[in-house]
Amino acid sequence: MCATIKSQIMKKIAPVVRKECREYYRTYGEAYARAASEMYTQTARESLEYFYNDYMPLSYDRTYDLLNNAYEQYLNKEAGVYYGGVKISPEHMQDYVSSYDIDPDTEKVIPGGHVIAKGVVFHDTWEEGYHGNPDQNYYIPAQTSPSPQEWFEAQIADPAYQDRINAIAVAAAQSRKYTYINRYFI
Repeated sequence: MCATIKSQIMKKIAPVVRKECREYYRTYGEAYARAASEMYTQTARESLEYFYNDYMPLSYDRTYDLLNNAYEQYLNKEAGVYYGGVKISPEHMQDYVSSYDIDPDTEKVIPGGHVIAKGVVFHDTWEEGYHGNPDQNYYIPAQTSPSPQEWFEAQIADPAYQDRINAIAVAAAQSRKYTYINRYFI
């Protein structure tokens, strides 16, 4: 008789516990994606601020285009799966137009300038850490090491960084009111 009562109780409780577990993990997944999106975006900005603060240009006009336009936060849900992060690309940047050029024969400054494609600027700065154009032979550009990309990747790869994202997601999931999960599992 005792086994029959236990079985009847489990039949009533099991669907509720399953529903609470689904809600817990849905909340956890959404909170994890949101925290990752926010933290990755902030870290991308910090990596670019670190890069910009490392050097003040002597031979070109700083536009702050990389700092203001090279990253974009995203948060999505598709087929019940939440995902979030930061997209870092030259997509929203502008081509760089210098305000002057240097005559390669005389090495004198001449008005006018030249255009450097945004993809080249992005590669040279974000990926390589160069300040200025490393392909010009009339000056040696400064280089920040690690590059912004390397700095960013090192930050987000740190287990403590990932633990902070996880802690935010766990706290969000545990903050919900559950009938059985709160009582027996949290």
